[in-house]
Amino acid sequence: MRPCLSHWPPTLAAEIALAVAMLAAAPSFAMMPPRVVAAAGQTFLATAAPNEGGFAASLALEWPPDWRFGDHLFTGFEVAGEDLGATVGQIHDQHDNELLGATQLAQRAVYSASFRADLEGRRTRLRAIPFVNGTWGLARVDDARLDTRLRSVGTTGFSLGGGLRWPAGHTGSLGVSVRYRRWFNDVIGRYMSVALDWGWRAGR
Repeated sequence: MRPCLSHWPPTLAAEIALAVAMLAAAPSFAMMPPRVVAAAGQTFLATAAPNEGGFAASLALEWPPDWRFGDHLFTGFEVAGEDLGATVGQIHDQHDNELLGATQLAQRAVYSASFRADLEGRRTRLRAIPFVNGTWGLARVDDARLDTRLRSVGTTGFSLGGGLRWPAGHTGSLGVSVRYRRWFNDVIGRYMSVALDWGWRAGR
C-alpha cells in the first residue's frame, strides 16, 4: 500500500528548532542553567483506536523566570514521543482462506514539541512537593503497519498534568505524574498518561 502523507506539518526537527529559536530570544533564559526533567511511563484511555496504550517518554528543559514566583515557576520547552498502541488481527490466505496467523494491522505514535510551564507548591510534611504543569505545541501523528508509515497527520494541542516530587540529593528530584493530552484533529482526540519523572537542576 502506498503511504498517504499529508503536506503539513513541519518535521519534528523543525518544530524543535522553532522552540529553541524562540527560547534563545529570551536573554534571561539563555544566561541561566536549565532544569532538566525526564519522564517515562504509559499511555492509556485514548478515545480512538488503536487505544491499547504504550510507552511514553518526554524530555523538558526549563528555566525560572525572573518573576515573583521565584523557584516555584519554571518555563521552557518539551519534546515527547508517545505510543498509543497497536491493533493485532488474523490474516488469511487470499486463495483458500487458510488462517495464516496474527499480525500487526495498525500502530499509532505521537511525536511532539511544546512550550511547557511547571508550577510547584510548598513542600508537605512528607517532604513531597506537589506540582501542576501544562504544555502547548505541535505534534505529528504517525500511523504505521509493520514499520511502514501509512499516514502522517499534523496537529496542535495542549496537555495538563500534575503530581508529586521528592528531593533526591542536592540537585535532583524523583516524582510521579498524571497527564491529560488533547490534540485538535480528527485522528486522536485525547488520551492520558502516567509517568515517573526525574529532575536535575544544573548549576546547583
